[in-house]
Amino acid sequence: NYFKNSSYLKINEKPVIIHYNVRLLYKISDNPSDIIGQVREISNNSGYNLRYIGEVFLPSIPGMAPWLPPREELLEKLDGLTNWIVFRPWENNVGGEKSWEEFLSDINIYYPEWKKYAQRYNIWFIPLTAPGFDDRYCSWGSKTVLPKDMDKFKKFLDISLLNMQGSKLMLIATWNDWCEGTNIEPSIETGFKELIVIKDTLSNYKLKS
Repeated sequence: NYFKNSSYLKINEKPVIIHYNVRLLYKISDNPSDIIGQVREISNNSGYNLRYIGEVFLPSIPGMAPWLPPREELLEKLDGLTNWIVFRPWENNVGGEKSWEEFLSDINIYYPEWKKYAQRYNIWFIPLTAPGFDDRYCSWGSKTVLPKDMDKFKKFLDISLLNMQGSKLMLIATWNDWCEGTNIEPSIETGFKELIVIKDTLSNYKLKS
């Protein structure tokens, strides 16, 4: 039982589950909210009141990808929403190298809007940040590249910190997803640069808070 582990992520002593692409539940059930409800019931019967976070493709706003919001009955079962990395162009994401400036400009629009969207349902928006992205070596990839850049990574962290809500939770993608180039694990190529950026940024944020 990982929930018993003192290192397991908890919010107010409640263990957190982060469900990647929670929409996929619709492929196995017409009522995916019932599945989340069953998970909660099993956990409650075992003495654990969960915080259930769903990774979803969030709703359309001007200039944003035409992804639909999750159905309301699903939102009612979640404590929070989070996102994955989003790029232009939207149509089938044709790949290629992306501009950090364009990307961060988009994120500056999306994150406040997604935060407002979550607030409408009285749940958290938990922003995601990453040092870069490169899925050219994945069989399922779109050959999209956002080159690793520590200065831009810091700016991405800053935007995410501004859009955190009551959970004070932010996701950093990822520890060791080398296949998609989001890894922050120390490496021969970059050493400890990603971890140093995170440490310095969070230290400055704590001082300002």
